[in-house]
Amino acid sequence: MKKIVVLFLLISFCVASYGQVHKIISGDKRYMICYNKGYMGIHCHTKDSLADGKWIVYYDSAMTKIEYILHYKDGEKNGIFFWYSKDGTNARLLVYKNGLFNGEHRDYHENGQLESKGFYYNHKPIGEYVEYDSIGNIIRYDTSPIPKGVSYRKPFIQENSVNKDFILNNPLSFQNVSNTYLDSLEKNTSYLFCNSTKNQYFIAYLNENKEFSCFEIGYIKSLALKEPCLKLNYPVFQRKAGLNWV
Repeated sequence: MKKIVVLFLLISFCVASYGQVHKIISGDKRYMICYNKGYMGIHCHTKDSLADGKWIVYYDSAMTKIEYILHYKDGEKNGIFFWYSKDGTNARLLVYKNGLFNGEHRDYHENGQLESKGFYYNHKPIGEYVEYDSIGNIIRYDTSPIPKGVSYRKPFIQENSVNKDFILNNPLSFQNVSNTYLDSLEKNTSYLFCNSTKNQYFIAYLNENKEFSCFEIGYIKSLALKEPCLKLNYPVFQRKAGLNWV
């Protein structure tokens, strides 16, 4: 009976140790390494080979503003890493395995808009990598080889333009298509277009700021039209070259 109790206590201790949450203040020299990055000031990061568990690093001594969260297992970074700006906006997401980047990688602009996304395998980029400006337009698109036998989940990539003329979050790109455009914005939450042969539709959806934040393309036979569409002089509506609508 005593052996069973001892074994139970040992298992409980191991589970508690692995699931332990460590909270520290950024710059604490007991757990962090800090160095001067010149004009960017002092930069601190957690030391290697820390105790297993979740580590939460705070900007302030009152522990109200989280700087980042990471996980250690067997003395190595393992699991998801979240980093936040001082205003609480999510600024970065990484996935570690055995201390190396392995998995999805995302960065965000100060306004919360996605800045870049891609995937890593053993600290090297694989597959698709996309960069966006601060309003969501794609400004860079690259691909890297995927090692043989490596499982890779292709990332969702939001389209930002149709026929290179209509651009998300850019109302000016729509204002020359129709004299009724501005009047329509006052009473509708979407705008319906059709191509020159009227077999394909294109819907642009408005957000609360009266900006088009979502596009949809499809075939009219699959859409029950409840309102007339604005015919445009395009044989087809198509996405930006190289990227797919999903």
